[in-house]
Amino acid sequence: MEQFAKDLRRLLKRLGRITTPHLRQMIRFLLLPYCFFFLVNWKECRKPRLQVAKDLLYIFFVLRYFPDNYSPCRLYEKDRSEWDWFYGSSYNPYQRARLIREVTPPEYQVLFEDKEVLQQLCLGASLRTPAFVGMVSTEQPARRQLEQLLESSPATEFFIKPVTGAAGRDIAKAAKGEQGIVFHGNDRLSGRDYCFPERHIVQEKVVQHPQLNAVYAGSINTMRIVTLYTKNGDSIILATKIRFGRDGSYVDNWSRGGIGVGIDMEKGTILPRGFDKLGRVYDQHPNTHVTFAGHAIPMWNEILDFSRRTQISFPYFRLLGLDVALAPDGPLLIEVNAYPDLIGLEQGTGPLLRNHLIYEEFSQYDLFINRRQRALRAHLPS
Repeated sequence: MEQFAKDLRRLLKRLGRITTPHLRQMIRFLLLPYCFFFLVNWKECRKPRLQVAKDLLYIFFVLRYFPDNYSPCRLYEKDRSEWDWFYGSSYNPYQRARLIREVTPPEYQVLFEDKEVLQQLCLGASLRTPAFVGMVSTEQPARRQLEQLLESSPATEFFIKPVTGAAGRDIAKAAKGEQGIVFHGNDRLSGRDYCFPERHIVQEKVVQHPQLNAVYAGSINTMRIVTLYTKNGDSIILATKIRFGRDGSYVDNWSRGGIGVGIDMEKGTILPRGFDKLGRVYDQHPNTHVTFAGHAIPMWNEILDFSRRTQISFPYFRLLGLDVALAPDGPLLIEVNAYPDLIGLEQGTGPLLRNHLIYEEFSQYDLFINRRQRALRAHLPS
């Protein structure tokens, strides 16, 4: 009887893996009008609306994913034959199902999405992170705990992050001054009795490399580096981009108004065009007017080596989105994304599947979601 119960649970789990992507895709179909009216940036897209509607249906039914990359990647400017090379969002049902099955097992997700756990993992793997100050619990008033932690640290600026936060949400900043400790980003910290709803990690602010400060000094401008642990036990980098805050923001996240700019992997220089989440194009930073094209990322080889070593440290989770900052003395790991969204990456660097190495590794893991992707091998650039 016990064996029967185990077999039944396995069967139900397998059926769930098979049916869930299709059910989620049906829900996405109902959201196509939302994509048309709200996700397409009509100030940038000049294509006739009827043609855009046809494009969205083509992506959904032929390429088999929700067309949430249509506007950010400016597919309306590209011929349909170019669309096959885009992998699309890792959050869409069919991509997500393939990735979970092959490279991103959900049982390990908590290791990366809980910042407290990740801090301990990085310590064990000897991976550099921002200097750890301490943890703030939910049982006592947050301000009192923070004041005790910050006063014991020699640093003057700090970041306070919820352990399960994502996309730059709910990050607060603290600074020591003549008037005491000043908090930014969370007005509730002005109350002496306010308690955090979840545990928060406190880290010293990274001193950023001056060459990145020259572009924008208001935020720590992190590089999103997506790595893949290959079947032969190697680590490769799929693509990289750098994100810059703007307009006084101290976070650089693409989803919080930041600008993402691709990086030439071979040269370690910033590509000519940056993009925000709405797909608007920038050839220079809007606040500092520093031109993106050709701006060199210092210590580039050290950054690549650090990223590969980070992925190799976590072989049980084979696709990672690393957020890497650069201090004057080298790279540091800010956080790890267990399910990095590939739209922002393809927006900045172009379609992933055009890269011969990436295509072959995706093929090894059987990550393709439509027959057009599987037929691309014959058309790969030499």
